[in-house]
Amino acid sequence: MREYRDRELAALLERADETSSTEPGFEERLWRQIDEGSTRGATRPSRPRPQRRVIAVVSVVAGAAVVALLVLFGVPGTGHEIGPAPVDAAVVSARMAAAMSSYRSLKATGTDTMAGKVTGRYVVLTDARGDFSLRFRHAAHPKGGPAPLSWTYDAGRHVELDTYVEPNGGLVSYEWDQTAPNQGDGVASDAALYDPGCAWFVRAALADGDPDVRVVTTTFEGRAAWKVVLPRAKRLGWFAGMTFVVDAKSGFLVQSTWPRGPESPDGGGTSTLSDLRVNEPLPKDSFSTALPAGAKLASLERNSYYCSLAQVSRRVGFQPFLPSRVPRGYRLTDVATDPRMADDFPVWTGPDPGTHDRHTEEFLRYRHGADSFSVHVVAIGDGSRRQLLAGFRHQLASMPAYLVGRLSTGPFAGYPTQTWFDYNGANLIVTGSKYVAFVSGCLTRAQLYAIAASLQRRAT
Repeated sequence: MREYRDRELAALLERADETSSTEPGFEERLWRQIDEGSTRGATRPSRPRPQRRVIAVVSVVAGAAVVALLVLFGVPGTGHEIGPAPVDAAVVSARMAAAMSSYRSLKATGTDTMAGKVTGRYVVLTDARGDFSLRFRHAAHPKGGPAPLSWTYDAGRHVELDTYVEPNGGLVSYEWDQTAPNQGDGVASDAALYDPGCAWFVRAALADGDPDVRVVTTTFEGRAAWKVVLPRAKRLGWFAGMTFVVDAKSGFLVQSTWPRGPESPDGGGTSTLSDLRVNEPLPKDSFSTALPAGAKLASLERNSYYCSLAQVSRRVGFQPFLPSRVPRGYRLTDVATDPRMADDFPVWTGPDPGTHDRHTEEFLRYRHGADSFSVHVVAIGDGSRRQLLAGFRHQLASMPAYLVGRLSTGPFAGYPTQTWFDYNGANLIVTGSKYVAFVSGCLTRAQLYAIAASLQRRAT
């Protein structure tokens, strides 16, 4: 019964972006099913754990359905606790997808901790176009260096302005065009909850069918929520043992927690978004990259990466590859070329000095609401394929959820693929005889294969 209800709810959530504004009573029915569905399937542990605070969701029906969420320490007189109810991963993934398809803006207060100490507090503003603004309330000077005051990215102009407070109290700003049209346009911090890539990873992990990934009910700031618990497994790389909390109503990630490990040897940490406000109007100057009063401009970089599709072949020397199949709702929004070389995949920190005019990579971004994915293609020289393959295997084998496969159709048919997950979402790289293709973003592993297999060269 519960599996049926979860599938029914997942289907309803997938339709949210198409029907919520047109079908009378849709939202009320959606949240009634979320509330009622989260009460089913609760299980008791085999032995009491009196020190753990647990969440129980109780549905009370008296004439009309009245749903209440109660935070319980236990059931009086029983000596047992009610454990968090398991949740179908499809329900959570579908809610997150529906939230992104109708997303317009977000305002929240972020707090980062490490080993129990607050390392940063900030107000974050973002919108569906990819703009973001961070205003730091607390940030320590790292080893006597400048502390961040504000980070702002204007996605329409592809310009970011970061301002820091120097130890002597002065302000210094750094302004540049987007250093590279990489997977995550305007990413201020790879692991940041406000960056969509973090949510894309969670959705990819939920869709991958790993039986050791658990999803249970919880609460966050008094609201219904879901907790995604990742196993401490080597195959998950630096994500092993992490937990993510998703606000059930908004569909947004609101907390991530990571244990002590190689990535954080000084102790585990948390990142939290509080006071969440979704789709409220933002001030018109929220994403202004004007230089703050009293700040000196330390750097200014201007690059000509973005272009029209018709300009790609002239810049990179080959006809662009475009996918003939993309997930429903996605459309091509950004085209660019850049100096990235094949052996720079999958991580590129920007062009080397003096290489700005020698563009080698085709870059395409497709968007659906606040979700996106990107396609990168680079030509490779004769005899370099074997060396590239060896380098990719060495670099990627330790990546989270790494798998090797092979495409059966398309221009890369018969060539091996490597897929993995990270803070850009899901990723695939395939090395052919003349080209390397890289697909990355808000996708499942199956969608990665479908897109890569559908790549076709197009005359422009």
